[in-house]
Amino acid sequence: MVTSLRAGSAALPVVLAALAIALVGCSTPEPSSKPVASASASASPAPVFASEEEALAAATEAYERYLEVSDEIANAGWSDSSGLDDVLTGQALEEERQAASDSASRELKQVGSTAYNSLVVEQVVPATKGTPATRVSAYVCLDVSGLSVISADGTSVVAPDRPDEYPLELVFVQSADAPTLLLEESRSWSGQNFC
Repeated sequence: MVTSLRAGSAALPVVLAALAIALVGCSTPEPSSKPVASASASASPAPVFASEEEALAAATEAYERYLEVSDEIANAGWSDSSGLDDVLTGQALEEERQAASDSASRELKQVGSTAYNSLVVEQVVPATKGTPATRVSAYVCLDVSGLSVISADGTSVVAPDRPDEYPLELVFVQSADAPTLLLEESRSWSGQNFC
């Protein structure tokens, strides 16, 4: 799992390449209000989720699936990142592919696995006629304490002062005809650390 966490830029939990470098600082999200649907029922597709709890369950499942796939790829040395197509889309997919390619070319390999805690849904924006995908925004604490990244000679390339947890803001999308949410964005949270 190679994450290029760069201060001020979108970061995708591909935590490895950037784990080797000092990763960004952490912050805490402020509560936000829920969006209010304003489109008429006839102009909008049917909601994908019946409740926020359903959205949380779907986001949790999607994030766990992503971490599992990402860890498998990273533990194998990032040589085959094709599995990312099943769990990522958009910016997240592009960034993770690039991070995997960079890590493979540097002959890096992850040892261990990534975890998370405190996944909380911030907002669910249903699909509309003009926006055909439901968007679920969430906050999560990415836990990298159980992993290391090593070079071809077995030396750890992780900075000794690397934090164990990183606060991230995630965006998942799901079109009406898609069976699951896909992770579209993963950014370092720039506010107060909530981990």
